[in-house]
Amino acid sequence: MRLRRQREGSGRFLATILFVDIVGSTELASAIGDAAWQILLGRYYYVDTTKRADAATDGFARLGGKLTDIYWTLGLYDLVAISEFPDDETASAAALQLAAGGNVRTLTMRSFGRDEVKKIVAKAKG
Repeated sequence: MRLRRQREGSGRFLATILFVDIVGSTELASAIGDAAWQILLGRYYYVDTTKRADAATDGFARLGGKLTDIYWTLGLYDLVAISEFPDDETASAAALQLAAGGNVRTLTMRSFGRDEVKKIVAKAKG
């Protein structure tokens, strides 16, 4: 994962990891069976997913962010995107814009560098 320094010399980095799940995909796949699910994915997910990723890249850039990496996955999430934004509010706005496109549910995580975690642990110890 690439992290971007928020302020030169500050030691702070901001990275956003965005997990994407097609809403109801697990239940639908179970209900219609493997063969029908593959046909449905062929029409929607596989065909349009790179176009949607391009649109997300453009949308993030308009907000001042950057989609640094994207991975299509198997399992709980259908896609993992790693992005950079100038602040948490902008990252949240990007997630809202992405979700407004429909059929997408997002989960974001704030990441911390090693030095930040050391400070957090020290603070927790009191």
